[in-house]
Amino acid sequence: MFVRLDKRCKRDVDNPIKKVTFHLHPTFHPNVVHFTKPPYEFRRIGWGTFDIGIDVHFKKQYKMKSLTTEHELSFEGKG
Repeated sequence: MFVRLDKRCKRDVDNPIKKVTFHLHPTFHPNVVHFTKPPYEFRRIGWGTFDIGIDVHFKKQYKMKSLTTEHELSFEGKG
């Protein structure tokens, strides 16, 4: 699972992301994973299908509201 900036972003622009939090199924330990610097990504082994909650918090100077979304993760077949 990962969160990445669009590759079209200019390299001279500072990373606007302050923190990314992933909320996994409660059977995972830990089931809440935080990242405060890139890369915002991790790997787990599991089975089934479930939604992962994702919170992206931006640095104050960008004056952007936090983004909350979810992604349906499937360990079936090719995912």
